[in-house]
Amino acid sequence: MISAAQRGFRQAFDWLVVRYQTRIMHAIANYIRDRDAVVDVAQETFIRAYKGISKFRSDSNFYTWLYRIAINTSYIHLNRERSKFPIVDNETSELAIANQPSEPVDEPESIVLGKELQHRLQKAIEGLPPDQRTAFLLLEENGLPYADIAEITSTPIGTVRSRIFRARESLANQLTGIC
Repeated sequence: MISAAQRGFRQAFDWLVVRYQTRIMHAIANYIRDRDAVVDVAQETFIRAYKGISKFRSDSNFYTWLYRIAINTSYIHLNRERSKFPIVDNETSELAIANQPSEPVDEPESIVLGKELQHRLQKAIEGLPPDQRTAFLLLEENGLPYADIAEITSTPIGTVRSRIFRARESLANQLTGIC
């Protein structure tokens, strides 16, 4: 299918979009929380992939190549958003969280604790440096092997291992005493 898409067969590229769209949107959602923005960034990712598919080298994994485009497009989106709203503080995001509908009070304690742990874990992951967060999420969320992560991030495999180790260490330190 990839070679057919490279030769200009649009149906072949459409098939690739259908095959990878869910995985790419999930990957983008690790960086961008707004669902509409995730859809927009995914669409932009596939447009960039379509325009650049002739540059794809078939000696590497297509998903790895597409994932790299998605991450780069996500970073571009985030940088654009930051430039639109240069002053953002924690009070604003805390207000948004406080104004969301609350969960039922009568849930069992274990469910509440589980949700609290999940929330804290998500916040801790978001607080990781981008290089550590990317490597960690590629491994833990997407199940990619270290070699693919190294290719996606254009870094040596030893650096990938180090980033994942530091991410895990940081998360463990931040979550100590919660579990």
